Amino acid sequence: MLQLGLITHDWAEVLSGLKPNAEYVFKNSYIIKADIEKSGTSHDHRLANMLDAIIRLAIQCSTLIIISVVVLIALGLRNATRSLIDAAPDITNSQVVINTEAPGYTPLEVEQRVSYPIETAMAGLPNLNHTRSLSRYGLSQITVIFNDDTDIYYCPTIS
Repeated sequence: MLQLGLITHDWAEVLSGLKPNAEYVFKNSYIIKADIEKSGTSHDHRLANMLDAIIRLAIQCSTLIIISVVVLIALGLRNATRSLIDAAPDITNSQVVINTEAPGYTPLEVEQRVSYPIETAMAGLPNLNHTRSLSRYGLSQITVIFNDDTDIYYCPTIS
């Protein structure tokens, strides 16, 4: 740090901080400071040059850039409409649930008189994987599960 003494409009007395015959700058020192700070961050400078070159190229070839963007948007829309992938796929298995009311029956009676006969009738269906049932007071629920490759629209409907 410089230690200054008397200061006038044209000159300043330096009491300490400078060595004899040392070079110093008294005008436009901000340019030298900017160059010194810039040299420590050369990778940022290269990145800025690369981005400047890309922007210059995009401006010079603006017609080509616009055509490319339009083509990419068209391809994206075309592929989005033809895609067979669901945005939220259904990962459940192919199954049919049969709910039957049996008012006044106990769970044992529901199992014997409703659930078991329906499960037995379902046993011969094509592509059947397995069945399961739930019997409650006055309610029977049978779930018939088919193989994964069975389309749910071809599973039998029960009325």
